[in-house]
Amino acid sequence: CNADGAGKGTILEVKEIQGLGTTLDVIIYNGTIKTGDTLVIGGINGPIVTKVKSLLEPKPLSEMMDKKSKYNTIKEASAATGIKISAPNLDEAVSGMPLLVAGKDNLEEIKEEAQSAVDEVLIETEKDGIIIKADTLGGLEAMVTLCKEREIPIRKAHVGNISKKDIIDAKSNFESCPYNAVVLGFNVEMTKEAAENKESTGVVVLTNSVIYRLLEDYEQWKEAEIKRAEQRQIEGLSRPFKIQILKGMIFRQNNPAVAGVEVIEGTLRPKTPFMKADGTR
Repeated sequence: CNADGAGKGTILEVKEIQGLGTTLDVIIYNGTIKTGDTLVIGGINGPIVTKVKSLLEPKPLSEMMDKKSKYNTIKEASAATGIKISAPNLDEAVSGMPLLVAGKDNLEEIKEEAQSAVDEVLIETEKDGIIIKADTLGGLEAMVTLCKEREIPIRKAHVGNISKKDIIDAKSNFESCPYNAVVLGFNVEMTKEAAENKESTGVVVLTNSVIYRLLEDYEQWKEAEIKRAEQRQIEGLSRPFKIQILKGMIFRQNNPAVAGVEVIEGTLRPKTPFMKADGTR
């Protein structure tokens, strides 16, 4: 890391602080960020441009991630350090996203740089596949890589908690492939709306804080579902059987025929069609 030049960092957490509004906990890994700097943040819906209102650091013996901490205001922060940033227009900021300082002459260039890092990982196509959510860009990248290695198709891969839209997107996979009507969440939670919507859709949501276990959970679930589907098909088949009508035990000839029989081979089940020895029904 280098403390010289324009600052670059990664958002660790986005949270609301009373009196400050939406704030960012950021790790600066290169350069310096100052009060008043223009910031560009990579976003799911495009880059976010804002201006540093204040830089805050916890007072001694306080932790930056502790919501009850009291903060000191500072004028600048350099790599490598953690800092809290207060700025406007942070409602769409997501943890894990890149954050860069831009100047007057290179704003468009910095916007492209920040967003390219996001677009390399975010996936959204019209093809069939599962929905992937992760808490950070790095976690999402790891999920995408491992899914590709295991040949698990991906329809959408985004950063953030599991939303109602994710459930709706997964539900649309039912007709083409029910095994893709799944949302995998790495280190994320479901929103209240998503949880309510999930109950009425039948979409499967699997979450875990360990990537390998999450993918194993999905593969085990899929394998179990395939076996259940095969079992249902087998149960729907008419299995062969052989019966002998007992002498003197025909009580009714038709509509419906009623007779006493002996099951010689196989299993006789209700509503199973059968034929006579000469091939007639």
